[in-house]
Amino acid sequence: MGNLRVHGISCTSWRLAVETNNIGHWITVPQSCKDFVGHYMLGHLYHGDSNVVADTPATYAVNLMLGGDGKEIWVFDVDETMLSNVLYYAQQGFGAEPYDNSLFHDNGDDGGMV
Repeated sequence: MGNLRVHGISCTSWRLAVETNNIGHWITVPQSCKDFVGHYMLGHLYHGDSNVVADTPATYAVNLMLGGDGKEIWVFDVDETMLSNVLYYAQQGFGAEPYDNSLFHDNGDDGGMV
């Protein structure tokens, strides 16, 4: 499925299908959508989407009623939700090239994350 091609589908529709998990097990972004994904990741839409995703749990946390005994625990799942892999993917055609684990980890001390 790495070369999945749905004839007549726009890149916006492809993105929606991926985000809603209606196109499962895809390996690469269609070559025709490489620039579309790049513009999304480097433009205002990705930044805005990231803010929406971050604001939801922040609003939830601010409104929690805590016990006040100082024993509250916060657990964060530190992955691409809190870190960005954009530098690696920018160098790899924004997903148009297959993921390369060795190259990802050889991309400096930060793994290519910002």
